[in-house]
Amino acid sequence: MSSSYRPIANATPLGLLAFGTTTAILSAGLCTIAEKDRNAALTVGFAFGFGGVVQFLAGIIEFVRNNEFSATAFCVYGGFWLSYGVWKIMETTGVFVPDANTLSYYSAAWAVVTFILLIQTFKINMAIALLFANLTFFFVLLSAAEQTSSDSFLMKFTGGWGIWTALSAVYAAAGELTNTTYEKEVVPMGNFGEVDYGIASPGKGESVVKKTEAPTGNIA
Repeated sequence: MSSSYRPIANATPLGLLAFGTTTAILSAGLCTIAEKDRNAALTVGFAFGFGGVVQFLAGIIEFVRNNEFSATAFCVYGGFWLSYGVWKIMETTGVFVPDANTLSYYSAAWAVVTFILLIQTFKINMAIALLFANLTFFFVLLSAAEQTSSDSFLMKFTGGWGIWTALSAVYAAAGELTNTTYEKEVVPMGNFGEVDYGIASPGKGESVVKKTEAPTGNIA
């Protein structure tokens, strides 16, 4: 006898889309593509809902799937967006208004965290590595841009780089989702090693219920 097979869906595309979409909305305000006040309110909504809660849940699913990197990354950035939403509400209500140095330090700290994750991506694929390289540079730029005005060239360039970073996240999400759906590499990801996109392959929907064999032989 054997237990039933219960695959767990790959939550990586969901987490990447949650991150990429929210980052794009934030960055649109930084480079003044979108009107700042309305964009700020929209960003807070996405930070709590899509970038925060949804991405954090994607991380929890990846923990269950025994995918340490995706689990860590999605929980980390889900927490980032949730904290960003809380901070913006506190800023709007006047509870806490950070100065330029605090914002620069905040962004620099996230640059360090992102760089640590970037190092791990060299065992995954080029698409994810490019995303985390872009994101590391985005936080470095944002740390410097916080020392300037909101209309400065550096702040607008940072916003433009953020949109590029968001696009790289969407590409990685599209590649992960498409390749897993078709069980082969349709969208080039630049994998560092051989990857089996089959639904039962490690890290792509493995069973949480291990197959067990009935004991053989006579029981005295």
